[in-house]
Amino acid sequence: MSILMLSWEYAPNIIGGLGKHVTELTEAMGGCRRQEQFDVHVLTPAADDAPAREDRSDRLHIHRVDLHPPEEGDFFDRNVASNAQLAHAARELASEIDFELIHVHDWLPATAGLELMHDWRIPLVATVHATEHGRYMGHLHTELSHKIHDLESRLCREAWRVIVCSYFMRDSLMRTFGLDRDVLDVIPNGISIHPPQARDQAREQQLRQLYAQHGEFLLLFVGRPTHEKGLHVLLDAMALIAETQPDAHLLIAGRDSRKQIMAVQQRGLAGKVDLLGYVDDVTRNCLLKVANAAVFPSLYEPFGIVALEAMAAGCPVVVSDVGGLSEVVEHEVTGLTVYPNDPRSICWAVEHIRSKPDQARIRAHRATRVVRDQFNWDRITRRACYTYRTLIDYSSRVPA
Repeated sequence: MSILMLSWEYAPNIIGGLGKHVTELTEAMGGCRRQEQFDVHVLTPAADDAPAREDRSDRLHIHRVDLHPPEEGDFFDRNVASNAQLAHAARELASEIDFELIHVHDWLPATAGLELMHDWRIPLVATVHATEHGRYMGHLHTELSHKIHDLESRLCREAWRVIVCSYFMRDSLMRTFGLDRDVLDVIPNGISIHPPQARDQAREQQLRQLYAQHGEFLLLFVGRPTHEKGLHVLLDAMALIAETQPDAHLLIAGRDSRKQIMAVQQRGLAGKVDLLGYVDDVTRNCLLKVANAAVFPSLYEPFGIVALEAMAAGCPVVVSDVGGLSEVVEHEVTGLTVYPNDPRSICWAVEHIRSKPDQARIRAHRATRVVRDQFNWDRITRRACYTYRTLIDYSSRVPA
């Protein structure tokens, strides 16, 4: 059975957690050797240096489409035009492949997915990773935001099934779009667990010499410096931490993080904070091994895959008690949760880790075990395939 998956991000074009999720989910599906197997065809925009057609296994096929949106119109209108081209590419694929289900990720490929669902009369699954309403804390100030919100609403109402990554997102979609709980499946994000022998200890030692040569207490933030990620809250906390812990040092990794130089200087944190910019997965994993704690002070977080990555690496975590982070990290069991938008709460957590290192190590060890048991791709793939199978079986009994 063949599944058509539409995603605006796919390796090597990974901007955030969505692209990583889709890439690793489909790779897990493509490597599945059970009877419950699907041929997965991913349709995604073209990426530099990536082939137009890539067969990653006999069951996973990537089709990258060179899109040419018009220059006129706003971002939303250009996206709709790109979706028309994406839908055209999907129809060309369908001349050779009999698709039985469509799966779209977030609103960017939504108009193509909805159009194909109605034309082909097959089930549509939508995974909603985040919402415009949530990102802006319920305040849609621009016409663009209203357009995106309306399309998200249409996608959720017309899809046969909506997948969300946390119970927080399930409840959010029920409130925001008036969805019934029965159309929502909660399937968490996952991560690939790297074996111990995959560690790059030479790189870890290099980073330790670079950032903690004199035994500095290293804090690490990984993510985009957008408002909802709460980096400004962490910087405010760092200014307080530096007053009593002069050896504390903060590393900030992520796209555009170097643009935060003014925010760092305004708080008098020059020499206390390093802005690393984009780091690859290997470097990120090494940083997590070197850091004394990873801090994720989000104001809005549907899930929080960066927290999973830190937990898998055995790094003590501090997260805001918001959204999906509250479901991933259990306070004083697998990490520490702090009040959102509260720098002093972060200070308390950092001091707790520092003053009670044995407890921090126990929590980190427990967190690694939880990630391996509950957030592995084998388990997540089974749940996604069950949703596929249920909808395909149901559609086969519904008259055309």
